[in-house]
Amino acid sequence: MPLSNKENFDVGAQGNGIFMASLGASSVITQSIGVPVISRFFVTTKWQLISGCSVLIFAFAANVMAPSFELTILAASLMILGNGILSTTVTARYSQALPKGNTGGGMGVSGAVTSLMGVISPTLAGILYQQGGNTLPSLVAIIITAAMLLWIILSPPPTSRATKMDKKVF
Repeated sequence: MPLSNKENFDVGAQGNGIFMASLGASSVITQSIGVPVISRFFVTTKWQLISGCSVLIFAFAANVMAPSFELTILAASLMILGNGILSTTVTARYSQALPKGNTGGGMGVSGAVTSLMGVISPTLAGILYQQGGNTLPSLVAIIITAAMLLWIILSPPPTSRATKMDKKVF
């Protein structure tokens, strides 16, 4: 996004520093306030996943349409909120689904996959940006997230064990 900020809004190093600091602040707020508040409104895991995907789709669309640097910061902050909801929900659910003796190993695999995605995502976004400009990475993200959302909505109801875990997620 810093390259996009420079090209679209003529933002220099200081402005991009503010942008990145804003994202860090958004992450802290999301993890400490946003996710707990969302989990109170959306009690089941399915609704938490739906809310996270919906926030992400809105954020990616807002990023495509953002006419100013300030609105780009807002869109990116919403991306952090959506990601925070999804990652917290998935991690909590995953840790509860694993047998007690395998929790550490399973969480290690989960962390490795998350790290791998931290390498793949920016690389892919950079390639998409270079090929199609500022909007292509967000459009691809909208398509992927919408497919995830559709899968979540159409998935069958949880089993009785999953229903019991739903009550313990947060």
